Amino acid sequence: MTLSSEEIRTELKRAGMRPTAQRLTICQYVLNQANHPSVEDIKAWVDDKFPGISLATVYNTVHALETAGLVQAIRFDHSDKVIYDSNTEPHFHFLDEDSGTLLDIQPEQVQINLNLPEDVLVNDISILIRGKRQ
Repeated sequence: MTLSSEEIRTELKRAGMRPTAQRLTICQYVLNQANHPSVEDIKAWVDDKFPGISLATVYNTVHALETAGLVQAIRFDHSDKVIYDSNTEPHFHFLDEDSGTLLDIQPEQVQINLNLPEDVLVNDISILIRGKRQ
């Protein structure tokens, strides 16, 4: 989903944040250009485009985006980094172990057959498939 500048402004206001130039720059990258960035990736990108944006502004902005439901934070066992995903629809991930690239996998591409006790209520299923692209 690509958001216009005006839609980003609206979402930031809804999250209780002023839509400053710095925040809009971060949001344009995270929501419209990046592919599963970490805060470090975001900071490196904005340093090229808008020098002087603090790391705290990056953290606060992605937290506001998460609170607003525009990104989801992903934490994997293999890393201490938090990855931000602007695809908030249900989906799974494939991690290319050679490149570190994270790819979205649509739910219809995966078959899940759960045989759980009747008293178990599943709230979420998180799948990370690790491998190598050929």
